[in-house]
Amino acid sequence: MIISISQRKYTLEVLKECGFLGVKPINFPMEQNLKLSESGDLLKDPFQYRRLVGRLIYWTITQPNITY
Repeated sequence: MIISISQRKYTLEVLKECGFLGVKPINFPMEQNLKLSESGDLLKDPFQYRRLVGRLIYWTITQPNITY
């Protein structure tokens, strides 16, 4: 008997919740040579950001192949 566990549904839910379900993959996930600064607006709803980070942490723990 073989048991296979897939996180496809969980991954699709996270992408849908963040609004990234239909985006195309790119080679570099961030604009190159971008200068980050501490100035700027604070998040209106930090709960949504914290939820996403928590879900991504859970995902990397349960799928060690993507952690690297």
